[in-house]
Amino acid sequence: MAKTISRTKKAKPRKATVTKPKQAPASLAVNEELTESLISEEERFNMISEAAYYRAEARGFDPSEQDNDWLEAEVLIDKMLNEAVKEAKY
Repeated sequence: MAKTISRTKKAKPRKATVTKPKQAPASLAVNEELTESLISEEERFNMISEAAYYRAEARGFDPSEQDNDWLEAEVLIDKMLNEAVKEAKY
């Protein structure tokens, strides 16, 4: 008696979708020399950390968006620092 081999279609493995974090626009890059005279790099880091925390809290701490929380906080803080540097110049 011959055995029957059933052939089933193999499911193709799905590729994981990874969302790439948004990058801050180059126009918002902080002028490091001028910024360092206002705050230290550690203070800037702490400001970004706090802003990212509040963004995450507002979203219910969804871990899938934590990179974007950080990048958006970085843009916000750098924008604020750029404005402070401009005001300090005048």
